[in-house]
Amino acid sequence: MRATRIMLAITVTAAVAVLATATTAHATPVKPDPAATALYRKECGSCHLAFPPRMLAAEGWTRILGGLERHFGQNAELDAPTRDLLAAHLVAGAGDPGDAGSASARITETPWFRDEHGKAARAVSRPSIRTLANCAACHPGAEAGDFDEHRAKIPRN
Repeated sequence: MRATRIMLAITVTAAVAVLATATTAHATPVKPDPAATALYRKECGSCHLAFPPRMLAAEGWTRILGGLERHFGQNAELDAPTRDLLAAHLVAGAGDPGDAGSASARITETPWFRDEHGKAARAVSRPSIRTLANCAACHPGAEAGDFDEHRAKIPRN
């Protein structure tokens, strides 16, 4: 089991390194692959919001994909081809390490999230929100990747 985890970590790290190099070498952003986007929404979005890839840095996505057998207390393991395709998709669209917290595997712990949600973070005690990861509670367009603060509405309870 340990050898499998080590090989998985090496594979995902190598894929991230190749994709990160390719992504930074281009002046224009990489267009998301519609098939990978659909697979991501199906696999990850079946349990929680399929967070936009820009919300974490490549290293954060690598950490998540390298530990799916213990994904925030759940077993979310995927077969290798699916995991590798999702890794490529997430790394290609990953956010800037400075804003997206280079090593963070929790979106709610990234610098930009904390800056954007400082005072609003107290609202998690409301039953309709419960957790900072429940983006749709305040952002009605969250499923479509719309997190515009001008359209956000914090529920009263």
